[in-house]
Amino acid sequence: MLTRNLIIVMTAITVIGVSAGSIVQQADATDICGLMFCADYPGGKEAYQKNWYNEYRGISSQVHHVSDSKSHHMKSVIPSSHNADEEFPEQLDVFIHKFELDKISANEALEGIKEVHKSYVNARITTEIIEDVGEKISLHNSGVLNTSDTIEAIHLSAEPQNVNPEYQGALDEVIHKFELDKISANEALEGIKEVHNGFVDLYITSDLIEAVDEKIALIDSGKLSGSDAVEAIHLSAEPQNVNPEFIGALDEYLHKFELGKMTADKTIIGVIDTYEGLTSLYITSDLIENVGIQINIYESGNDSVEHVLHEIHKEIEEIEAEMAALQSVDGEISMKELPPNTVDMPAGAGVPGCEENEMCYYPTHLTVHAGDTITWINSDGSIPHTVTSGWPDSDQIGENYPGGNGFDSDFMAGGASFMHTFETPGEYDYYCQLHPWMIGSITVE
Repeated sequence: MLTRNLIIVMTAITVIGVSAGSIVQQADATDICGLMFCADYPGGKEAYQKNWYNEYRGISSQVHHVSDSKSHHMKSVIPSSHNADEEFPEQLDVFIHKFELDKISANEALEGIKEVHKSYVNARITTEIIEDVGEKISLHNSGVLNTSDTIEAIHLSAEPQNVNPEYQGALDEVIHKFELDKISANEALEGIKEVHNGFVDLYITSDLIEAVDEKIALIDSGKLSGSDAVEAIHLSAEPQNVNPEFIGALDEYLHKFELGKMTADKTIIGVIDTYEGLTSLYITSDLIENVGIQINIYESGNDSVEHVLHEIHKEIEEIEAEMAALQSVDGEISMKELPPNTVDMPAGAGVPGCEENEMCYYPTHLTVHAGDTITWINSDGSIPHTVTSGWPDSDQIGENYPGGNGFDSDFMAGGASFMHTFETPGEYDYYCQLHPWMIGSITVE
């Protein structure tokens, strides 16, 4: 009896196996996908059919390309909907970086980029980044963009997080030359427009680029000109600096009022002048708007000048608390470990207030030996700084520092470093010409 049952079971298994084999042989990729539950496969059934199923069937994973009379092989791209915005740019970078290093031509790079993009499109995987890259490829196909410009446009489209920093950095090189009196206002505006148009011509945009575009339109219409126009562009391209600069200007009046050195009437006049100075540049922020409301209350006669100044002070304290929270972790400023004889300009150094904790330059005071070389590092994001020997408002700064031992880093973009060797013992004060609250010193023994 047992033997008979075993024979029946084995026969049933054999029949089922044959039938299943027949089904699988007759099934297409979609059927197999369903049997293997590959609806969860990254990209769904289409991606499964294009990649895993084709690989299983032994379809070659090598795609042959011919470009510029040269041939090369590239492994087929296996797209994934999981982390697509990370994996897609990484796959593009393989070709972009080879092109930047002159290892492949622009045509070869673009060919590889198109292959990566096509694999994602065929797998029905899409994101805003993939769509943006597709638009740039279409612009190339229609002849609007040449090959090199298309690669740069795709690079920025695939890495949108780098658009604003690169844009700000390019503008800052021009703006800070103007601030240091190395070029005229007109020359600065020409340079600004050149930078701006460079991004616009690549069909690259962002909130910052659009904000600057609005100021350029005001310049072209004659509503802004000269140094005012440069300042308007500067604040539009660096909105993170609007409130700090506004607060710094207001504090010149409010602190004098609090210390009894200025009357309430004179203080409110100074506050109004500061407010109108920014609004005349078509610059705004929540703080500027709130101060404007308080000014309107004062001018309407609905409140006393003293109370209005008190309310403006409260508005400033709230913004300062928010800025301090952004610069700290658990109430403490996050500092990185530094090698010996190194000074860091940490995140937040470009915001007034870091001097209260001596955290604009870190360490603020450093003692070294004669012959030692000091390295300054700008870790303050995209905000530029300088390391200039001297003191704010002093007559002799930089190379003209008393005793002939001066130094000046000039413009230091985010991530840049500056080195200076101290041969002569003494005390050396230095500061940032762009943010004069940043002050440090070196003692050479």
